[in-house]
Amino acid sequence: MRQDGAPPPADPAPGPAAPRTRTVDVHRYGPDAVVLDVHLGQYREVFFVLTGDKSVTITMLDGSDPTHHEAQVFVFAKPWQWSLDAPDEEVLLRVWQSVGVQR
Repeated sequence: MRQDGAPPPADPAPGPAAPRTRTVDVHRYGPDAVVLDVHLGQYREVFFVLTGDKSVTITMLDGSDPTHHEAQVFVFAKPWQWSLDAPDEEVLLRVWQSVGVQR
């Protein structure tokens, strides 16, 4: 209580937290090669994606994990209708699904 008998002012309601936006930098090197640099705060992963006639190769490096700073390489048969000719977010989702990681 204040000296004048009025209740103390209420703490202001916390505003919405600043949105943490994921940033994806995409570098395309023709229709069959792309680099996806994904970062959010301290999290960072880089994907190098190469598409051949019969296979897809994805090299993934998790730069935010200092305890395991090794690249992982995934090579698999090219799925039917696989194409890097899609919007950046769709390519990222395909890559995450292909390496078994959905963020």
